[in-house]
Amino acid sequence: MVQPMTPKSPQNPSSKPIRVFAVCSGKGGVGKSTIACNLACLFAQRGRRALLVDADVGLANAQLILGVQPRYRLE
Repeated sequence: MVQPMTPKSPQNPSSKPIRVFAVCSGKGGVGKSTIACNLACLFAQRGRRALLVDADVGLANAQLILGVQPRYRLE
């Protein structure tokens, strides 16, 4: 379910709605990372700002799908 949020903060001075998408599943190997990466790329290609957070502590692999190296790691 997508719920637009309109926080009034210094980071969002125009108060435009922010949309948050969560891709999740209770089972592994169903393509969550692939879907999330494709959505982030699609939004970016359409001129939207996108932030992708791979919260899988043990098997995070969005960087492999996108072919990038993360600046920071959680260890």
